[in-house]
Amino acid sequence: MMALEQGEQIHARMIKTGLVSDDVVGSSMVNMYNKCGSIERASKAFLEMSIRTMILWTSMINGFAQHGWSKQALNLFEDMKLVGVRPNQVTFVGILSACGNAGMTNEAFNYFKIMQKEYKIKPVMDHYARLVDMLVRLGRLEEAFNLIKKMDYEASEFIWSNFLAGCLSQGNLELGCHAAEKLLSLKPKDAETYGLLLNTYASAGRFEEVSRVKNIMKEEKVEKLKDWSWIS
Repeated sequence: MMALEQGEQIHARMIKTGLVSDDVVGSSMVNMYNKCGSIERASKAFLEMSIRTMILWTSMINGFAQHGWSKQALNLFEDMKLVGVRPNQVTFVGILSACGNAGMTNEAFNYFKIMQKEYKIKPVMDHYARLVDMLVRLGRLEEAFNLIKKMDYEASEFIWSNFLAGCLSQGNLELGCHAAEKLLSLKPKDAETYGLLLNTYASAGRFEEVSRVKNIMKEEKVEKLKDWSWIS
């Protein structure tokens, strides 16, 4: 709350001094309001900008997406195109997030194609992460797995962790154990990831793997979480 009040004071001074027309400063204000959870103020700051560059449009689109305002994010993207502002990789991260939050699978993959064919933007890990997250949350694990396999490069720890969590929650231990092996090969460092690995192998009755993971944890000096006491 304090950060939001301070941000509003800075915003007011910007308007008085004319800095509101500065793209970098304006984008910073939009991002600040987004981080404070005040999407309405972020939108107001966006509309006050006399010149809206790609950075500003992208900041606002991602803000809408992060707060679950999917329709507004997608509408703003269409407005961005209408005024001739070209999107970049980060813009499409927001677009795919917006589609994912709304469960708009067809639209997400359509934008993914547009990004590559129309704008010649090569997909990066964040784009795939948003698509995989969407499919996992919709329970479409096989599709998520096939997408991971089609990637031009090895999936990140974040993608495999997300996929593994989905497999575990949906009871698909076959895919889960495969994801666990992939995740282990990346040599994760955080305790939460090892918690997922232990839970997956324990649920599958693969206690030799549980012991193996525990040994790796000792070697890597990974601390246990408090709620792991049930794992033998």
